[in-house]
Amino acid sequence: MDSGTKVIKSFRIDDDFDFSILKNYENNCDLFLFDSKSELPGGTGNLQLGKFKNIN
Repeated sequence: MDSGTKVIKSFRIDDDFDFSILKNYENNCDLFLFDSKSELPGGTGNLQLGKFKNIN
């Protein structure tokens, strides 16, 4: 039975992020949330969208 609950997996993205790891979560998550990696905990709200141009 579908409860309507969605699972979101968040990722801290930097220049070295390996997007191939997303495949490990495809069957367990409904959405991915990306944010720039910073030294402090929490989101930065400063994401460079150019990093996503080659994602299939």
